[in-house]
Amino acid sequence: MLAEAFLIGLALSADTFSVSLALGFKRATLKQSISFSAISTLMLLALTSIGFLAGAEFVSKFAAIDHYIAFGLLFFFSLKMFVEGIKNFKHPHLEAPGFHHLSKILLITFATSLDGLGVGVSLGLMNDQFLLAYLMALGICNFSASLFAVFLAQSLPKKMGPFFTILGALVLFVLSFKMLSI
Repeated sequence: MLAEAFLIGLALSADTFSVSLALGFKRATLKQSISFSAISTLMLLALTSIGFLAGAEFVSKFAAIDHYIAFGLLFFFSLKMFVEGIKNFKHPHLEAPGFHHLSKILLITFATSLDGLGVGVSLGLMNDQFLLAYLMALGICNFSASLFAVFLAQSLPKKMGPFFTILGALVLFVLSFKMLSI
């Protein structure tokens, strides 16, 4: 059961890793990096818990459009990041200081955590008494993947920031279309 929980956690954290890597190229303090990873993890845990509690009937009504919502959010932010990257190539001194705004973080982490709804429903349908163990495994995997990706992005040379912002935008762009296939 514990191995299964961690395998699900690893699978769900793949999108989080990609997004965290893409967003991590903006300057961030240790506190901002940890906060970002915590928000991402809390969003996944919240949506998984909602799926577990709400059950299949409620989520099935939402399932028809959840991938379109995720697509729209990720597509919008990929275009925005792409434009930022191009601007920063042309005028590197104009890069906005600091990390991302909370609203952006919440929207992106919501979009990448929608898979957690389905996992929660599955756990609820199995009447799984090990929900807490699953949530702990999901939380550990998601938080670790997110924090590692942000630290990895932060460790790369800053002058490469615009290039990696564009690369991150392309990752979000691909993820947005991946959401349509779910």
